Amino acid sequence: MFFLPSQRSAKARRLRASVIRRSFHAFSLLEMMTVLALLLIFASFALPSYQNIVLRTREAALRERRAGTNFYLDRADDLIDGYALLR
Repeated sequence: MFFLPSQRSAKARRLRASVIRRSFHAFSLLEMMTVLALLLIFASFALPSYQNIVLRTREAALRERRAGTNFYLDRADDLIDGYALLR
């Protein structure tokens, strides 16, 4: 049912005005600072763990690279020794 503005009750107008006011609600400074503080606390725990994981990954990559290099150097030595035996 459609009412003209003059036919609406005062209670309906107040209700509509309160709904409009609530739809433009913004965050207060206190809420923003609380969220920021929580994010910083979480980051203070996460960052050292992340750095530790990165360090362990780099060390593992270096060990694997070194092991691969040793494998090829050993094969080269075997080939050179084999070549010397053929001569």
